Amino acid sequence: MDLSKEITAANPNFRHRLDAFAFALHCALRRKGFVAVDPNGAPVQPATALPEGWNSSSEAYLFRYRHECSSMGFVVKMVPLLDKLVLLGASPEGGAVHQLALDVSEYLQPEDAVVDFADYYKNPAAIAAAVEPLVQQLIPSETGPPPPSRSHLEDPPEHPWASPVPFPPREGGPRAPALPFGVGHDDLTGGLGRPPFGGGPLRGGPGGGLGGMLVGPGHSGFGFGGPPHHPG
Repeated sequence: MDLSKEITAANPNFRHRLDAFAFALHCALRRKGFVAVDPNGAPVQPATALPEGWNSSSEAYLFRYRHECSSMGFVVKMVPLLDKLVLLGASPEGGAVHQLALDVSEYLQPEDAVVDFADYYKNPAAIAAAVEPLVQQLIPSETGPPPPSRSHLEDPPEHPWASPVPFPPREGGPRAPALPFGVGHDDLTGGLGRPPFGGGPLRGGPGGGLGGMLVGPGHSGFGFGGPPHHPG
């Protein structure tokens, strides 16, 4: 940022170095796409000119802007506070007030070291970079895409149907404790009805499993063993 050219184009009337600092920050905001406007919202003409009364107050500097990336207007007030210049930015439509405090001595030479207006500035490029945090707060589109949600960061479970609580170990394979008499045990363990692939015949019995969901009167869960007894 060539502040010498900006000073020549605007022909400001600096009273002291704080005026020079406020002017430089205004130039930095203009380079970020902010257009100075009057109280009615009309652009200040020419574009390099300073708004009327920008340094008429002894307590603060006031600038009004519009930006090509927003339909809202913006107000930036620069308030001297001890050895800092505090920038307060807000949109009348948005309501939130954003703040940026800058150390004056970090950017400006002492008053007695200045001969020409351009001599105030230690590093104009640093002043241009200093306004970036305020720009990002005022113009959300300048901050980049939002971070991904947690659902995008977490891996899906390997088996969505798996129970989060493991079944207790039991000889012959896991058995769900909630099933009465172990009914359906072979269905859970993939039993095919005969060892060594499953838990035993579907009807159950000594040495066999408790079978699947098909249960007959000879099922061991009912206290009977062996094949069903037929009268006669």
